[in-house]
Formats: sequence, structure tokens, C-alpha cells
Amino acid sequence: MLEITVDVLGIEDMMKSLEATKADAIKVKSLKEAGTILKTAIEEATPEAAVPPTSESTALPQGALKNDVEMHVSRSNHSVVVGYGKWTRHVARWLEFGFHRFKTGKFINARIGFFRGAVEAALPEAQATLKESLLTNIAKAFKGGEIDAA
Repeated sequence: MLEITVDVLGIEDMMKSLEATKADAIKVKSLKEAGTILKTAIEEATPEAAVPPTSESTALPQGALKNDVEMHVSRSNHSVVVGYGKWTRHVARWLEFGFHRFKTGKFINARIGFFRGAVEAALPEAQATLKESLLTNIAKAFKGGEIDAA
């Protein structure tokens, strides 16, 4: 699991002076904005199958991996998880880290390594967006504006 931290010194003190529901809504909205940047970067870096699967193959349909990038925001520990869905997660793992020895004795190493590179490239923008969103929404809350955490 890839863990990313953002330095929010001073912001946490401002959050404590807000109502708990407003502070939670601000955190969720900001995490969604930063997560969307990471999700877009991963989708753009995800490779697509060059050849469509045949009726005899068990390969994923073209575009399935790219279209199955998911983002989940946790309200309990204020985190965002961006990754592949249940049905494509194993293929993304194979492409990222390579295949391993199968029962037939063959060893296949088709390592591409697209996921971490995409996240590392988009990380500075996502962190800046998170900080900016937190500050903007905190200022809006202190002025009496509504925070939309949809």
C-alpha cells in the first residue's frame, strides 16, 4: 500500500475551532479533489490491451483496466484510496510487479511499472491541491459559507 502524507501545520488548529461536521466536510471535500488528480493520473498511465480478447481467452476486454480505477474516501480516518476494482486488481498487480512462477514451471516477467510512476508524478499537484482546498474551504467556513461535501 502506498501511503502519502501532507504537512498541514496550522491548518489543524483552524479546523479545531470549526464545528465538527463542517471540519469533516472540509476534509472529505479536499481529499476528493486530491484523489481525483491521482485517479486521473493513474487512468492516463494505465496500459490498454493491444489485441482484443478472443472467445477462447480469459483476458480482460480492451479498456477494462483503465475504466476500473476507483476512488474511495474514508470519513473515519480521513484518507483517500485510489486503485483498481475487484475484477481488474490482479491484472494491474501483474503489470506493475511482473508475473511469477506458475505450476507449469514457466517464469514470466512482463514488468511495466506504470502505477507508482503515475502516482509519484501527480503527487506534488495532489498535495498542493489538498492544501489549497483545505485553506479555501476553511476560509469559506469562517465567513459563514456552506461547505458542499457531496
